Amino acid sequence: MGDGGGAAGNGQDQDGHAHLPAAIGRELTNMRIALLEDEQDQADLVSAWLKAAGHRCHVFMRGKDMVREAQRETFDLFLLDWEVPGMSGAEALL
Repeated sequence: MGDGGGAAGNGQDQDGHAHLPAAIGRELTNMRIALLEDEQDQADLVSAWLKAAGHRCHVFMRGKDMVREAQRETFDLFLLDWEVPGMSGAEALL
């Protein structure tokens, strides 16, 4: 099939690999992403990966800082470390 939907149109190619339809893939670029990660190495790795994929990544080491910024700015996606000292990702969701 020309749309890459596979024979059954089930979101997989002929080899059974999942894929996003092209229209969705275009919509998922240049997203403004808030990343809560208290370990610098992990934050650098994920941030570099997201930026290479065409996104704008804002790294926060403390949950309180991320919540404060989210009250002023709009983010398309939040990636949260669940265990951050002070305010965890779970607490930041509330």
